[in-house]
Amino acid sequence: MHKINLIKRDPVRDGKLCLFPADLYAEQIIDSLKINTWYTAALKRPRNPKFHSLIMALATICVHHAPEDSPWHNVDPLQFVYAVMFDAGIVDLKMNLDGTIRKEAKHINFESMSEDEFEPVADLVFAHTARITGVEEQYLRDHYEEIFAEIPARKP
Repeated sequence: MHKINLIKRDPVRDGKLCLFPADLYAEQIIDSLKINTWYTAALKRPRNPKFHSLIMALATICVHHAPEDSPWHNVDPLQFVYAVMFDAGIVDLKMNLDGTIRKEAKHINFESMSEDEFEPVADLVFAHTARITGVEEQYLRDHYEEIFAEIPARKP
């Protein structure tokens, strides 16, 4: 089995959209495939590192600007993200040694979660950040760079 990168481009012929190899390795693999042979492919959007960094920055702002009586005040931002995921039911079921089942928040590392799976997590973090900072969520999504440039930094 091969993992290759493809890119969707504008219609080239007959007005149909096509997927093209995104790099030389993908081109070599596709060239090696037999014509008129069926192949099954599993498509997955790769994670965007900048989007991941943004969500972790928003989580950091949440925990640093949460009220002092909040359970999120100054906790580890990653723990905040996992707790939000757990509350929303974005979990994996794990079996304990005694056979009982426990829930754990899904891991957000790049290997464990695709961009499509990460988007609901991002939506939750945006919503919590908007609530904690008192900014309307859509406004936050559209103007987060400007907003957070103006928020004074808090020491943990």
